Amino acid sequence: MAVEAIEVSNLVVEQITSWSPPPPLTAGCLKVNVDGAIFSTQRMVRIGVVIRNEDGRFKAALSKKLMAPLGAMEAEKSPRLASVAVVIIGMQELCKDFIQIEFTHVRRQGNRPAHVLAKHASSIVECIVWIEEIPYYIEQDLIHDALSFSNV
Repeated sequence: MAVEAIEVSNLVVEQITSWSPPPPLTAGCLKVNVDGAIFSTQRMVRIGVVIRNEDGRFKAALSKKLMAPLGAMEAEKSPRLASVAVVIIGMQELCKDFIQIEFTHVRRQGNRPAHVLAKHASSIVECIVWIEEIPYYIEQDLIHDALSFSNV
């Protein structure tokens, strides 16, 4: 896993720049990566979701188009903006039944397959879901991710 360290007012913040699986003690867990692509002229947000297991194996993916006049911060679900409070509350409600859940920010370099799926949503009507079937246009990115974390 590549980590980029940034110093901000004497505080070092680490930002993950490559994909990594869930911690090894979490067998049976899934990792969900999400990315948003903003198309402000069309007043749309497109999201991409990739779900993988602890070995990095692909489980499912989604490309979805949302009719919403959101900006980049809202599409990435920033907790600082009141305009996304309903989205955050909805996510908290959906997540309450999980035994363990963790949210982290991953830079685009470490979230490439989800970003590609978000961009792909521009060519769909509403939503496409893939289960156990890898969309051909993210195969190379998934292979790259698997190689990068297996070499760590």
